Amino acid sequence: LYVSNVSSFKGDALTGKVGLNWTPIAGQYFYAFAARGYKPGTINPGISATPGSPSGSPDSKPEYLNDYEIGWKGRLAGGRILTQLGGYWDDYQNMQQNIFYPATASAPLSNVPSATITGIEASMQARLVNFDLSLSAAYTDSVLGPLIDVPNYKFPNGFGITPQCAPGVSPRPGNVNCSNYTPYLINVRGDEDPYTPKLT
Repeated sequence: LYVSNVSSFKGDALTGKVGLNWTPIAGQYFYAFAARGYKPGTINPGISATPGSPSGSPDSKPEYLNDYEIGWKGRLAGGRILTQLGGYWDDYQNMQQNIFYPATASAPLSNVPSATITGIEASMQARLVNFDLSLSAAYTDSVLGPLIDVPNYKFPNGFGITPQCAPGVSPRPGNVNCSNYTPYLINVRGDEDPYTPKLT
């Protein structure tokens, strides 16, 4: 395997977590915390940059996440019922996602410049006489920041996945050499993260 370009990556980041816990009475636990996470960037050798790509580069930048959460955990019915309820707000910078690049008809790991994910989660575990019961539910709201992208999951059946046609060249029926992605270019600002279900 021959790689035509050579790249390198070096990075560092300060991460951590600050939390406050409160137990007013036995079996009732409240918490709040703020945390910062980091995921290093990646190198995508052989991938050409695409006009309108988030960074102008085929490589992905490091991802940063500021996470804020509050919640309650309780023991009820003499400890036979355990409950958890929590809410969170996640602020992403350079969220790493597989983004479609028309120039090479590939989807390397790249960046959405910004995104927010908020939600609430609830669960319960109960032991009642001769059986156990577990319940859980979650609601999530996600919003992507500005990015020109090609949502390849919207391609019609039979759409050829080949590099973008050169200017002035149109794909012909049966032409497997190039495709026209122009009708599928959109700004995903305000859209939901396709990998984040709203209800579970």
